[in-house]
Amino acid sequence: MRFCCFTLGWAIGLWLTDRIQLAWYLYFIASLSIILIIFYIRKSWRIMLIAIYAGTMLGVGRMLLSQNLVNSDDIRQQIGLTTRLEGVIVGEPQWTPQQQRIVLEVQAYEAKQQRVATSGQIMLILPAEPPRSNGERLLVSGTIITPSSSPNFDYAAYLRRRSIYAMLEPALLEQALPAAKSPYQRLLTLKNRTQTIINQTLPQPQAAVLVGMLLGVKSSVPKPVWETFNRTGLSHILVISGWNITIVVASLLGLGRALKLNQRHATGLALGAIVVYVAFVGASGAVVRAALMGAIVALAQPLGRKADAWAALAAAIWLMTLIDPQALWDLGFQLSALATASLFAWGKPIEAKLRLWLRWRWLEWMIEPLTATLAAQVWALPIILYHFGNLSLIAPVANVLIVPVVPLIMASGAVLACLGLFGRWLAFLALPITWAALTWVVRVAEWLGDLPWAAVEIPQFSSIWLLLAYGLSFGLWLYVEQRAKNIEHRS
Repeated sequence: MRFCCFTLGWAIGLWLTDRIQLAWYLYFIASLSIILIIFYIRKSWRIMLIAIYAGTMLGVGRMLLSQNLVNSDDIRQQIGLTTRLEGVIVGEPQWTPQQQRIVLEVQAYEAKQQRVATSGQIMLILPAEPPRSNGERLLVSGTIITPSSSPNFDYAAYLRRRSIYAMLEPALLEQALPAAKSPYQRLLTLKNRTQTIINQTLPQPQAAVLVGMLLGVKSSVPKPVWETFNRTGLSHILVISGWNITIVVASLLGLGRALKLNQRHATGLALGAIVVYVAFVGASGAVVRAALMGAIVALAQPLGRKADAWAALAAAIWLMTLIDPQALWDLGFQLSALATASLFAWGKPIEAKLRLWLRWRWLEWMIEPLTATLAAQVWALPIILYHFGNLSLIAPVANVLIVPVVPLIMASGAVLACLGLFGRWLAFLALPITWAALTWVVRVAEWLGDLPWAAVEIPQFSSIWLLLAYGLSFGLWLYVEQRAKNIEHRS
C-alpha cells in the first residue's frame, strides 16, 4: 500500500507541474506546511502521507526535468527555419483518403548548404498517395513551425504529449528510401506481410476487423464499422490496448481453469500468449505498455495477496511514467491502468454476485467474460464518457456475446497468418474457424447496433464531475472492502 501511495503522489506531482506551472519555491513553501501536518496526524496515516508527499516531490522534479531538458541540437531550436530535413518515419502514419500525417525522427537538417546533425521528432503532412510506412527514410523540405491550436482542439498540447514540438509546413517530399535492415524493421516487414495475407484470405469487413484486433492497424477499419462498434461498446477490441489485452488475459486464465490446468500452467499460458503477441505486432511503445498491464493481470493470482497485485500495478505505472512522463496523458495508457485497477478492485465482488445470479450450470460460461467486462468498465467508463460522450446501453450484452470469441479469433487469426507465410493455400486451413468467429462478431455488432436504444449521447461535462465520479466509486469500493473484512472477522 505504501508504494501505491507513492505512485499516487508521483502522478499528482506530474499533473501539478504540467497544469499549474508553479515555481519551485512555491513547492518548497507548500512542503513546509505538509511536513508540519505530517507530525500532527495519527501514526497509521503518517507513513502513507509521507509516501504521497515523497512521490509528489519526485514527480514534480521529473516533470521539471523533462520540460527543461532540451538538447542544444534538438530540432525545435530551429523554429522558423526553411530547410531540408533527413529522418526516419516512426510509428504508423495516420492515413486518410486526402492526406497522411507522419512523425519523422529527424537526423539532420541543411543550413548554409551544409548538413547539420540534429535530433527530435517533427510532424509533417504529405499527400495520401503513395502511402508511406514505418521505418522509411525521407528527405523533405519546408519551414519548421510551432504547432497551432484552435478553440475546439489544442493540437499543440496533443503533439506535446507525444514529445513532438514542431511541424514542417508545407512539407514537400524530395526523396524516399526503403527502411534500413534491422531486427525491428524485420518485425515490421513481417507485420506488413501478415496484413497482406489477411486481406487476401478473408472477405471484408472481416479482414479489416482482424487486422485491427491482431495487428492494431486502426486505419484498416472502415468508418461504418468503427461507428457500429462504438455504439455497441465494442471498440476496445479493434485496437491493441491494455483494455483488450486485459480482457483476453482474463479469458485465457478462465480457459486454463476450465481445462483443469493448475495456476502456474494457466499463468504460463497467458504470459506466453502475451510475449508471442508483442513480438508478432512489432513491440511498439503502446503495445509494450498494454502487454505490461496484461501481464500484471496474469500475475495477480500467483502473487496471492491482493496487496502484491496492487503494488505490481503501481510499479508498472511508475516505471512507464518515469521513462516518459507524458504517458500519463495518453488515453490508451489511462484506459489500460484504469481497466486493470478496476479488475483488481471489482473483479471478485462482481464475480460473486454473478455466481449467485447465474446459478444454472449451463450459464457458467458467461461468468468469466461478463466479470472481466463489467469489472473493467467500472473505472474505465467515466473517462470514456468524458472523452467521447457515448454511453452504450447494450455494451454488457454485446460483450457477453462477443468477448468469449476474442481469444479464439486472435489464436485462429495468428495461425492463419503464420500458415500464410509459408504459402497462401495453407492459410485456408484456418479460414473456416477464423471466418466463422469474425462473422459472428461483425453480425452481432451490426444487429445490436441497429437497436434504437443501443446507445445514448451524454452531454459534455467538466473534469470536476469526472473527479467526483471517481471519488464516489473509490469510496464505494472502500466501503465494500471494509464490509467484506468485517464479515470475514465475524465468521
